[in-house]
Amino acid sequence: MVSNPGRIHATLFVLAASLLSCGFEQPILNQATEWGPDWVPDAPEPYTVRGQVYALPGGTVDFYSATGLHLPAYSTDVQPTGVFDSEFPGSTDYRNLVVVASSGPQRLLGLATRIPRNRDIYYDPDVFQPVYHLGGMTWGGAEKVMANLSDRTTTMTLVMLRAAGNLGAAGVESTNGVLAELSASITTKAGPVYAFHRMVQRVLAAAARDVTYPVPLRFPDPSKLFLATDFLAAAEFDYTGDGLIDLSADAFDAALSAAAAEILIAGCATGERMTVVFMSDLNGGNRDRNCSVVDTFKNAKDEEGKTLYITGGMFTSEPGAQTTSCESGAAAEDCLASSEWAEVNKKLGNWVPNMIAMRDDGEGGDNIAGDNVWTAVFELPYIATGGKERGVRIGYKYTYGFKGQGWTGTQEWPGNNRIMEIEDANGDGLVVRYDYFGDETSNKNVANLNNGLCGSTKNPWPEQVAAGCFTDTGENELDSDGDCVVDTWPLAGSVVPQCVEPNVPGIAEVKGYIGSDSDPQIQGIGPASGPNGGGFLVELLGTGFRPQPASDIEINSSADATVTANRLRGYLVPDPNRVLFTAPPFLAAPANVAMLGGEQTAKAEMNYTVAKAVPCSLVYPVEMSTADGEVPSGSVGEPTYPVLARLALEGSVLFEAGLRVEVGLSPACCYDDESCSWGVQSCLNLPRPEWEAGWTWFSMAHDPLCTAPEEGGVADCDAGTTQFLGSPIPEIGQARYRYLVRYSFDAGLSWDHCDLAADGASWGNENGIKLIDAGMMWVD
Repeated sequence: MVSNPGRIHATLFVLAASLLSCGFEQPILNQATEWGPDWVPDAPEPYTVRGQVYALPGGTVDFYSATGLHLPAYSTDVQPTGVFDSEFPGSTDYRNLVVVASSGPQRLLGLATRIPRNRDIYYDPDVFQPVYHLGGMTWGGAEKVMANLSDRTTTMTLVMLRAAGNLGAAGVESTNGVLAELSASITTKAGPVYAFHRMVQRVLAAAARDVTYPVPLRFPDPSKLFLATDFLAAAEFDYTGDGLIDLSADAFDAALSAAAAEILIAGCATGERMTVVFMSDLNGGNRDRNCSVVDTFKNAKDEEGKTLYITGGMFTSEPGAQTTSCESGAAAEDCLASSEWAEVNKKLGNWVPNMIAMRDDGEGGDNIAGDNVWTAVFELPYIATGGKERGVRIGYKYTYGFKGQGWTGTQEWPGNNRIMEIEDANGDGLVVRYDYFGDETSNKNVANLNNGLCGSTKNPWPEQVAAGCFTDTGENELDSDGDCVVDTWPLAGSVVPQCVEPNVPGIAEVKGYIGSDSDPQIQGIGPASGPNGGGFLVELLGTGFRPQPASDIEINSSADATVTANRLRGYLVPDPNRVLFTAPPFLAAPANVAMLGGEQTAKAEMNYTVAKAVPCSLVYPVEMSTADGEVPSGSVGEPTYPVLARLALEGSVLFEAGLRVEVGLSPACCYDDESCSWGVQSCLNLPRPEWEAGWTWFSMAHDPLCTAPEEGGVADCDAGTTQFLGSPIPEIGQARYRYLVRYSFDAGLSWDHCDLAADGASWGNENGIKLIDAGMMWVD
């Protein structure tokens, strides 16, 4: 659930306003632009949002608001490298957009936690194009959990969507803290979050088996269940891990609820301003609060070419019920100043009809273009009513006419208007009012036809309503299922709250910097010890970097004399002293990392791969089989068909550094000499396990006793060797399978793989992973 901290004084806003009122506006503008008093700045330049989804190269990526509104303008394709770029307008602020990567039935989810407005409009886009990376949107101690969309990010996103009323209203600091909690639970394999994560892993693995399956994970999904039952019926697999096929989503739902109960997402503080969204439905057939069909055009004429407008102002019809004025001597947090009073009147049109246009184009907060639900968004002064007599109270009315037309033939009803108190009823940081045009039973002020008014025709304010009687003066719920009972809050499109976020830095300031003579440094997640594999963020530290178009990041392997350049464009610049970029996946040797171009070239060697690589072998068994189609069963603790793996580790100190060991089972396959009669792929053409496509992974437990099977001739552990025990036993059909072991020292962000120890060798991963050396399992 998202909670709202309440009102915060906007001291900086007041200071800025006082400076401008004292004659500073013109000198400040001229100093900033050097183009004179008549210069008008252009709209902020667009910027690139970048992310990675190594598991689905060639797939597609879509962005949704946290409430489920699709933003098709930002959809993009995943490059063969697993990277995707999408251009966002610099004029819009987004928080917690849901990122959905798709390929066939496969779905991976993540979050773009904060995409701010581009507040610097003076940069030259030919010199520098700002890039915001999903992995770089977290800070304050949270790890870069969204650097690569995966089973982990999918789990975290689903849990946060279930836990929050509206994730778009969550504070950035709270979001970062919750992400860190969820990541820690998955890393340490602890509690309900990890239990749900295992279910998500099994679902994703099953989805990768067959491109004809339905989509397994649904988003948007108003029920917040997310798991599709038609997928369960088609895939027929066990996602709970109890050895039985699961055809119901009930266990998934229960596990998701248990995981969501572990976290609390705090809403952002909205301060002294509130974003208010008005939505007016012009479609026929809507039912009012008496359950009668609304006569939409009883008074307004439905004519071609007309547009919907809104007008209104501060409520003044009853002096005893209107908003408290600061001229009365009330405390500042309980009243509106005369300037704020005038601001509300001006923004709402001050009761001039057909001047303030609403929109139905899918932009500016409107949900769906052309759906005949019209939208207007205002940022207005706000008084939180908790414990106070009243907040900001307004009157308003919709008109359907031509621009500048009068009241006649355009207004909802003559002699009446709507009333509303601006109060965030559901704690999402927004006030959203959804009306049916012409509805005479809603918040109509004077002659209201609602049967619940206890004999009155006046819609009362909260302090005026008798017990058990009707009042409709605020943010409202809708009837979603046609039973004439309101039951759901309306979606507010892509609108996000105007949040006050103290002590939260910007993601990437768009500025240029002069080069310096400082010696830069290069480091990975740990100084000079970047993790194996790839998909992580590398930092280049120094001072005064100057980004230029020719500035690339280059990563060269130093394994041989012939160095092949691997250049990456569009690195991140969070501040002038730190360049952040994404390393390519799965380098096989130490690498030189260099920043090229501009006035500086920084070059340093990272112990990248070898620093964290340790000898590792899949020791036992070389192969396993099941007779007559009997599916073996077991667990990590007591596996029926154990898999033994050994790593050359001294002691247990590395267990505290994010060590994870897992055994994986490939998709079903067959040998070419079998003609693949089972309708599965060849065992010689399996997907690479680095990309995880189709592979199912199971945790291996540390085995300090170095247990050895009675058969197989497995030797005792040598000094400095640590053994792990696991069992790759999912629901499997008649086919062959490859299995192998992988290990990670950065909690699963990147992996190295163990091959079978062959020809009497102690270790089997000296030459990198080769599927031909992986273990073989089959079901007859």
